[in-house]
Amino acid sequence: MSDHVSFTSFGHFSDQVSDKYLHINTCGKLGYSVFPSITIRPNGRRDYLFLYVYSGHCLLTLPGDRTQVVEKGNLVLYRPGQPQDYRFSNEDNGSQIFVHFTGTGVEEILKRAGLEHAFIIRASHENELEMLLLKMVENFDAFGQEDTLYCEGLLMAVLGLLGLQQSRPDSDDHAPHHIKILNDIIGRIHTCPAEAFDLDAWAAQCGLTKSYFIQLFKKTTGMPPYRYLTSYRIQQARQLLLFSDLSVSEVGRACGYFDYNYFSRLFKKMEGVSPSQFRAGKKDVN
Repeated sequence: MSDHVSFTSFGHFSDQVSDKYLHINTCGKLGYSVFPSITIRPNGRRDYLFLYVYSGHCLLTLPGDRTQVVEKGNLVLYRPGQPQDYRFSNEDNGSQIFVHFTGTGVEEILKRAGLEHAFIIRASHENELEMLLLKMVENFDAFGQEDTLYCEGLLMAVLGLLGLQQSRPDSDDHAPHHIKILNDIIGRIHTCPAEAFDLDAWAAQCGLTKSYFIQLFKKTTGMPPYRYLTSYRIQQARQLLLFSDLSVSEVGRACGYFDYNYFSRLFKKMEGVSPSQFRAGKKDVN
């Protein structure tokens, strides 16, 4: 990590709780083309935070010193009082759109959108989502706290769009119960890539046979479960090697590979170089 690090606070004056149904405290778009950025709030904030990865990657530090890379086009939802520790690298021109919001109706809205337990949210309507977020930022910059009704409407549209994704992730005719559990499993892969692979348990959770679960998983993601998990783990390993200070063996463990030799062989098979060689040549990779 560079010695030139900017610590982002967004100003504590905006950290407030409103008695309105839905209220935006502040929002904006930040880019990091010169210096990286680290935001650390051990006690979180009093409001909610939507963090959208507009470009590059966001590296989260989670409880237990676990690390998680959040890719472009995905969101992180922090709740009041939840510790926040995230960083953007300037090496891949990282940027974010952030929305700090509050209100008496937030939990009800999140529940209606199927986001009551969400943390990292995969966005399937990326272009539409970005358009709404950018409009929100543009209008908030223009009017600030004087007139946030339009911006609050845009935030409701964002939450509604994410809710639509949760309830109808594709046009398939399968029962929503199956789809919801399948998407929960995919979400767990993204949130906890080190979690053990258990195809039988996953199929049972969906109430499906193993063969039909594999078919449905492949239709949803484009890959069978094991290949998807492996691809995602190696993708995460790439980002941790590029943007974290973890040792190679720690990167392997963070991605679910507790045997260093196996991790190294698998990484080399998929990337053409060993993890150590990949890290050593990262300037050429970016």
